[in-house]
Amino acid sequence: SKTDQFVGPVINRQNRSVVQTLFGSFWNIILWPMRVAYKIVQTLFQFALTLFFSPGPPTQRQAGQEVERFITEFDNKHGVLHPRLYHGTYREAVSHAKRHLRFLLVYLHNEDDPTSVQFANNVICYESSEKCGGG
Repeated sequence: SKTDQFVGPVINRQNRSVVQTLFGSFWNIILWPMRVAYKIVQTLFQFALTLFFSPGPPTQRQAGQEVERFITEFDNKHGVLHPRLYHGTYREAVSHAKRHLRFLLVYLHNEDDPTSVQFANNVICYESSEKCGGG
């Protein structure tokens, strides 16, 4: 009769998802050390590449172009009411200040930082700072 035949274990969807979850968790535990080792080797390799194949410091021409680009962008975003910005590299600005016995104010600006933008708008680009900075 049909009731005497063995059909096998009944696996429904819920049992299948439990088995898949357990197998996936077990597999993740087995592979975790290999993933960590891979990330360590990858990071060390990338670091070694930057040591041996870094582009190096910018040339004088590239630095000058970068300064001009920054000054143009700064003027466009924050206006021209600010102390005069030096058109040259940091080293040139220090030499110029020494030669003319003048103070040198160095400001590091990060356009992605909201506090830098606020500082530029509210302090540097303020009428009295233009007069103090010899703008």
